[in-house]
Amino acid sequence: MQVWLQVELQYLQEYAGISTRIGLTASPVVNFSGVAGNDTLALGTDVSFDTATGNFTKSDKADTLTASYYHTVSPLTNTAVGAELSHGFSSNENTLTIGTQHSLDPLTTMKARVNNDGIASALL
Repeated sequence: MQVWLQVELQYLQEYAGISTRIGLTASPVVNFSGVAGNDTLALGTDVSFDTATGNFTKSDKADTLTASYYHTVSPLTNTAVGAELSHGFSSNENTLTIGTQHSLDPLTTMKARVNNDGIASALL
């Protein structure tokens, strides 16, 4: 049985946040996440570095940039729409995902999304 121990530090402000996590092993994996934005737009990254191999292990070697948008249409029904645009620098590919959510009642929320590749998903 493997036991994973790690320490995480977070710093949050109204328009920005960072998080650093490090495993408590002889060759730890160090993770860094950061986001900055406002009520309309947020930009962030998530990168992990494996000290044993010297390689980045997440986010395609930190070459992905993601921007997202979220808008509450109706707070009473928890209806919202959102979009996320990701760009991979090494692949030079863009992915656009749009989605929505709506609460049918206090215990049931319906969500759906679709991306530019035609991949759709729904959740109830």
